[in-house]
Amino acid sequence: MNQVHDPLATKLPAEVVSTIFTNFAPITVSRDYGIPVNRPEDMHSGMERTTPLLLAAVCTAWRALAWSTPQLWSTISVDISCVNGAVVDILREWLNRSGDLPLYIEIHADLEIDYHKLDRHEISNVFAEYAPRWFYMELNTALNFFSYIHPSIADARILSTLKVETFSFSETLDFHGIPNLKTIPMDVFPVGKLTNLNWKNLTTVEGGFRHIDLLFELLSDASCLTHLIFYLMSSINGHNAQTTRNTAVQHDHLTYLNISTWTKPMDFALPWLKFPFLEHLVVPKQTAVVVDLVFSSGCALKTLDTYVTSDDPAYDTLLIPFLEAIPSLESMGLIDGYSGSSDPVLSRLSKSTDIKNQESSLHSSPFLPNLKTLYITYIQIYWSRVLDLLPAYPDDIGSSTSAIRGSETTPEKNPTFRPLRTLHIRLWSYKDSEPIDLDTAQRIQYAINHSSVEVTIALLSRSSNKRIPLQTFLQRSLSPSVQPV
Repeated sequence: MNQVHDPLATKLPAEVVSTIFTNFAPITVSRDYGIPVNRPEDMHSGMERTTPLLLAAVCTAWRALAWSTPQLWSTISVDISCVNGAVVDILREWLNRSGDLPLYIEIHADLEIDYHKLDRHEISNVFAEYAPRWFYMELNTALNFFSYIHPSIADARILSTLKVETFSFSETLDFHGIPNLKTIPMDVFPVGKLTNLNWKNLTTVEGGFRHIDLLFELLSDASCLTHLIFYLMSSINGHNAQTTRNTAVQHDHLTYLNISTWTKPMDFALPWLKFPFLEHLVVPKQTAVVVDLVFSSGCALKTLDTYVTSDDPAYDTLLIPFLEAIPSLESMGLIDGYSGSSDPVLSRLSKSTDIKNQESSLHSSPFLPNLKTLYITYIQIYWSRVLDLLPAYPDDIGSSTSAIRGSETTPEKNPTFRPLRTLHIRLWSYKDSEPIDLDTAQRIQYAINHSSVEVTIALLSRSSNKRIPLQTFLQRSLSPSVQPV
């Protein structure tokens, strides 16, 4: 096209093109945004890299603009398993072009390496030169690369997030000179090994705790913590669940709590905790101690994300009472690990959805009366359960395929339905839904056209959530034998 017309980039001001280029860079650190490397033929990373060097390869004008746009170079991911002299040179040039911007850095080792042959000092020295501009540092390395970065931490005065995957408990982390550190995610959180850390400045902590008292110590010291993602490590004799405390730990700033893995010590820890301002809770299972946590905290929980993965016959009797005990919920996410695990919830919602149905049962309380948004992540979806949440399909609609193809007019919304506004369905692939016959597809389309509920479908992948139009999904999911012509 550029051979026939003048390139568009030459007609726009350089500032505009530079701003457009900044959309090329990721919003946060992304492992596929970094330095391209030549790997040996017998090595495979599985990573497709994106780099601002691609913009520079288009033409001379684009190269000049890319080279002079610091935002393109302030984020970088480096695979130290493939470091050589050329990569080190590119790394230094890359960081030079970032100007004075804060740096977002991720260092990882995708491949098994002989670390004795790796000159870790060479690459760590390059990063050390830019320590005053470190803002986000993430280390995901098979070897303890942190010991090579650690000496430069004293110069990283604007460092806000430090994420370390591997850490030797024989070492101590000295945070002297880092007044702005707010986020520390680690595989295992070594409370007793962190020195000169401004605990009151922390807002987010993520990691496992070896002992219940270490968790209590963190909550007592980090008084401004708002987000906590944690688990308690299991032990053979259960000694890590024993505590010497005789009073509960109340934290008045925490709004987000994510129990990433449920272990036996959790049953002992939660009764000691109170979070009066908790708004968002993520739990892998539903138990009485979780409900007690919400009640004893006196919080108005607004968002709950939980797994419904049990195939235990008694599971139905646990899940519904658990949710009935939290009527303040406005948003709920269910991850359905077994086919039909979330059916009791959908069935209970459908029974309390119709106002007329509620009026006919005066002695029953509405189920989740404030729920506005429902996320369901399916291993396998059965559309009949979803349809129960939407208006019924009349018998006189006929067998026309117009319903699935959409309508130019929007029917009057059914006024008899609950406050549910949004239904997000997330699938791993098209194969994760039962084949849809034409009648079911028509019913789905009709129900959505006559409901005030917005339905979205996303296909999940490792890299992103790909949202697709409902009409497209229905067309592709139709059984081959009933595809409309």
